[in-house]
Amino acid sequence: KKNTNTEVLQWCEDDDVKIVPNDADALNLPQERKIEDILAIVKGNNKVFVCNGPYASLRKALRRRGWVEQRFKAINALTQECPDSELNEDTFGENLNEQYFEIMSRLVRNAVPSFIWTLKRDDIGFRSLHKDQIINHYTCAWAFTTKSGLCSHLRNLHHFDDLNANSFFPRCYRLCCQHERDEFIDDFRITAAQGLLKIVVGESEKWALIKNSENVSMENSENDFYIENGWQYQNECKTVLNKLSSYFPQMKIDGSLNLWILKPGAKSRGRGIEIMNCLDTILKLSSDNVSKKEDRLVIQKYIERPFLVHKTKFDIRQWFLVTDWNPLVLWIYKDSYIRYCGQEFCLDKFDPQVHLSNNSIQKHFKNGKRSRHLPEFNMWFSDEFKAHIIKRGFKTTWDDVIYPGMKAAIIATLQSCQNSLEYRKNSFELYGADFMLDENLNPWLIEINSSPALSPSTPVTEKLCNNVLEDTMKVILDRRENKNCDVGRFDLAYKQQYINVPSYMGCPLSIEGISLSKKKTLDVEKVKSQSDKSISFTLSSSSADSSIISISKDTSYVTESCQDSIEKRFTEQINLRNSSKKKFQTKKGSFTIKNLKRESKKKLRETLFPASCNN
Repeated sequence: KKNTNTEVLQWCEDDDVKIVPNDADALNLPQERKIEDILAIVKGNNKVFVCNGPYASLRKALRRRGWVEQRFKAINALTQECPDSELNEDTFGENLNEQYFEIMSRLVRNAVPSFIWTLKRDDIGFRSLHKDQIINHYTCAWAFTTKSGLCSHLRNLHHFDDLNANSFFPRCYRLCCQHERDEFIDDFRITAAQGLLKIVVGESEKWALIKNSENVSMENSENDFYIENGWQYQNECKTVLNKLSSYFPQMKIDGSLNLWILKPGAKSRGRGIEIMNCLDTILKLSSDNVSKKEDRLVIQKYIERPFLVHKTKFDIRQWFLVTDWNPLVLWIYKDSYIRYCGQEFCLDKFDPQVHLSNNSIQKHFKNGKRSRHLPEFNMWFSDEFKAHIIKRGFKTTWDDVIYPGMKAAIIATLQSCQNSLEYRKNSFELYGADFMLDENLNPWLIEINSSPALSPSTPVTEKLCNNVLEDTMKVILDRRENKNCDVGRFDLAYKQQYINVPSYMGCPLSIEGISLSKKKTLDVEKVKSQSDKSISFTLSSSSADSSIISISKDTSYVTESCQDSIEKRFTEQINLRNSSKKKFQTKKGSFTIKNLKRESKKKLRETLFPASCNN
């Protein structure tokens, strides 16, 4: 019971209970729904949902579909009864409609929710879930939603897809793994050498432009830096760079400064990110005990040659929805948004407001001096960006290069991680992928975020976040009743064929066998097929100046070609009078057969001396 100056609300769980306000008009119940309707929903369709987090538009979307919200409960208690102490009376707002929803929440407090949406995956007790409960998370999604997991799994992409990860993911290394750490050191040094060649070529081209400019005096002086026949070195550097480009496909994103970006392996929103170009500093930080305890660090090549808008760096936030993992079903949202940095792009300083476009970073800084065409809140709709690049001459680049490239990168990434996730029907998850564009407008995947920010922080996100949540409900809930329903701006980008996974029958998985004994007799036909066995015979001489000769063969059977070779070399020199002995006299010394089985010795004697062997 709650007493106020305007109404008295009485409630219980009995079917015949009524809501009795002092002023029915003041309460203004939506559509004048009665308590019987609410209880019918609970007992019939069971349209009860749980939502934990700042998702007002999601709550509205579910309520429009006739769902009733249950107050969020503690982890592992979603299917258990909730005591009244967990229902805070202070949450009753001044808005009477909110009071109405609060009453409904109380009435379904002991119901098992059919739909669960939480901000964090750990808020869900997966072991206590019913099979028919719909949840917005998958377990083990760290395989691609953490930087270290993404780095690790994309190394195995060639097993799942023909697409090369080097074509869409800047090379990345986990510094906690020794072999990847060694690979990074080699990569750092090679990139530094390439950067030096680029500096030579770039400076030579600048010098040529200055020299060919009008009204510029180029009289030599003792202080001028000049290399005689320097143009030859420039041509040689160009030739080397052209050859290297076929071996290093990511040279197009590398500049000459060899910049790398150091990231914690499992953090988001730009936390802990640093830009560096000193190998010793990077290795020292990665070896620091504090860093190891805090998180596993990854090092990724910085894109030094990005596509800029009004001299400002940006990235693209692209949403996608996974509704099943076996078969993999992927939906990509057609609308995305562009996030700008607060200052013009510059490689001379490593300030976060220049290089990190995350809204969680930029909101702490004041925008610097830059183009007036960029908004103060540092965001564009994707349609605004498309209009901008069309003006710059890239009329079909978004539809032909950028969007298909992002789609292909997401599909390939999910395929590489598919075996690492636990399948669960009635689960889904909305992710946010971050892309950058190089100077040729090719998309490069930077990272993938679980539970992406969906708060209305700017006019852009206010509209798009509401839309994507509404359209997510269309895909997840409306399609269950009508497969041909409207799915909003979602595009079914990929649907895999079902993979038949054998069910676990509880049988032990083992291999049993017995050892094979070695045969004592020589079987010529079987010996022909054997390998890694050898025989040898030695020529030894009684004279001091004669050397010892050893000849080996791969099998214990002397083949016809070997017989011919032996006969050709030795038959003419052997005295046939001593053929029945194991020691044979030759012109150069004595011939001794040893280390052979009896059958092999007999076979060799028959081969060497067929005319004199009676046995």
